[in-house]
This record gives sequence, structure tokens and C-alpha cells, in this order.
Amino acid sequence: MAASRTKQVQLLLTPVDEQRIADRIRADFPDAVFLDQRGWVDPDVPPVRDSILECSSTAAIWDRSIFPALSGVRYPNGSIDGPTIGPVVQWLRSLERTPGVLSPGRWAASFSDTTPPAMRSFVNKLWKIAGQETSNEMVWQGKEDTLVKTFHVGHDAIRASREGTLALVGDPLLLPR
Repeated sequence: MAASRTKQVQLLLTPVDEQRIADRIRADFPDAVFLDQRGWVDPDVPPVRDSILECSSTAAIWDRSIFPALSGVRYPNGSIDGPTIGPVVQWLRSLERTPGVLSPGRWAASFSDTTPPAMRSFVNKLWKIAGQETSNEMVWQGKEDTLVKTFHVGHDAIRASREGTLALVGDPLLLPR
């Protein structure tokens, strides 16, 4: 069995940020679609959505030009799971679990020796889009001189944080620089 490694990025995104990033993905990758990972009703029919905003909190980015077909797995209890990483990039969406407080989401991808070069390129380009559409210059609350680059924050989330309408939560509370 081939050894695998996972690449991930922590994200703090409002729906406005998510849609802007999704639009960039669709512009750069016309065969990319979004999957609602909680929407599988048939293991042979991936739950494609027109927008990331139509997905549940657990979504995925699938480039059909790299993997033309996906299959889910039906369990004895009737539930169906699709692939979470590998042929897709997992997108756990940022959530306002408490009104006005945004919790982080993430993208995750997995690679092994058998991963097609096109998938590696797709993932690298997605991470580049995330870097271009977000800022990763956050500071610890109360320690404004301590820069933290763990989280990539969307521009709308930064705006809302600076206006005081949205708190951005990571490990300890973080604020945009």
C-alpha cells in the first residue's frame, strides 16, 4: 500500500468569501464542481451542487477532468459516504456556531505515490487561490506583536471583524493584523 501524506489549510471564511473563492475555482477549473458530502443518496451519483453555498458544512471540490467518476460507499445501515480526500479536496466550511463568532474550516487533500500529477497540480493551484483570496496575517488577542500564520482569513471576514460584527476564533481568539 502506498504511503500517503495530507496537505491542509485552516480557513476563516464568510459565505461572501466562500463564493468569491468558489467563483475563482470555477473560472480556473471549468470541470470543478462542489459536492455536498452529507447529500449522498445513491453511491453512484455524487451530490453535485452549483455553489458551495448550497452544500452542508462538509463539502468537497471535485475536478471531473482528473477523476471523471466518483463512487460512494453504502453501509449496512443504509447511510452513504463519498470520498473525503484523495480524488476530491475536502472543504469543511467555516461556521458561525454562535451568532457573530466564526469558527474555522479547512481544506484537506491527500497524496500518495499513485496520485495523478494532474491532481497534485490541481491541489497546488487551489492552495494558490486560497493564498490570493485570503490573508494569513493574524495576531494573538492581547499580543498584537505576535504574528500567527496558521489561519487564512477571507477579506469579508476581516472586514466584519474590524467592524466588530464578527469575532474570528481559532486556537485562542485571533484578530486580523
